[in-house]
Amino acid sequence: MCFCLSTAFEGHYLGSYYIEVNNLERPQIGRHCIPVVIPLAEISAAHLQTSLKKFLSLLFDHINAFAGRKYQADRLQDSPGACVPGTLRKNSLHTVLTFSYNVTLHGQNLLFSAKLLYRDVTAVLPTEALVTCPENVESAQEAASSHSSLFRRMPLHRALESLAKEEDTPSFS
Repeated sequence: MCFCLSTAFEGHYLGSYYIEVNNLERPQIGRHCIPVVIPLAEISAAHLQTSLKKFLSLLFDHINAFAGRKYQADRLQDSPGACVPGTLRKNSLHTVLTFSYNVTLHGQNLLFSAKLLYRDVTAVLPTEALVTCPENVESAQEAASSHSSLFRRMPLHRALESLAKEEDTPSFS
């Protein structure tokens, strides 16, 4: 039996992944196109023999979250001016993203660096957001804390859009 797991993020279809499960009495994985970064063997060992429904549900959670994180990183990379060019770094599972961006605060252009950590691999929002500014300006440290909170509460592109709408408008260049 072949199953199709279709992924989406904020109403955008991202792609479909297929997995074939043979012998439903003693299920075994046949062919599949699940990305190698998804812990298919671990999910299978824990749930395939006991509950096909739970196995597919957990597999979908991992794949959909991976696709959502990848989508956000791709949008950041493809959006001109969203971050300082050449600063976006990510791992293969998209659970660690780092980038730099510029913000103008009180007439002063400041460079911020962000590191987003997704410790829950079934989530599309980071569990931790570390934002720093090398400038020793009090308002920059307050802004870094505010940005960190924003990155944890909303998708990356939405957080950057929100920052762009603030009174001291960020210039993402």
